Amino acid sequence: RKTVLFVLANFLICLLPAAPIQGYIITKDNLRLSGSIGQIENSREGNNVIYINDFGSRYRLSPELIKGFVFIIEGQEVVYECRKGEEFWYFLRVLSRGEGMTLYADPLDGLQVFEDVDDISFEKAIDHSYRYYLQIRRRTPFRVKRLGFRKQIRPLLRRRAPELADKIGQPGYRYRDLQKIIDSYNDSYRKTRTII
Repeated sequence: RKTVLFVLANFLICLLPAAPIQGYIITKDNLRLSGSIGQIENSREGNNVIYINDFGSRYRLSPELIKGFVFIIEGQEVVYECRKGEEFWYFLRVLSRGEGMTLYADPLDGLQVFEDVDDISFEKAIDHSYRYYLQIRRRTPFRVKRLGFRKQIRPLLRRRAPELADKIGQPGYRYRDLQKIIDSYNDSYRKTRTII
């Protein structure tokens, strides 16, 4: 269901007219400021999001300044959080959140938005090779790479979900199934948390 929502959200963004997406930002002190999200920029020079408040004022915000932002597509919230990675701050889309692990996707691999000089417009990047980031409990998120995926993921799953760790690499438990794997792990984590 979450994977279908993820694909649907990215598809709908592609079909949107040249207009900002209704939503809100979440400030460092957990206030929600309503408005619209006009553009997400991840580049070598820095990461920014264009936020347009309800009065039409535009702000360029870096991830260090806010906790995250949300847009609403067909009544469903699409959540992005600001996370400090190993080197930089990122806007990362939340795909799966649990007590044990949280899975994020880098928005530039699934969604690119560009700004015209006079207007704000959205364009969909046709690229299905998402960059995934994984956060274990409250540690720093790290990138999960396709190359060496089994060697990287199995040790992380072994303690709480040994059966799941053994399935990694088999059909249905590969890199492209990462969201399903993390959801299964979080279920196992909840069940074994009281035992261990």
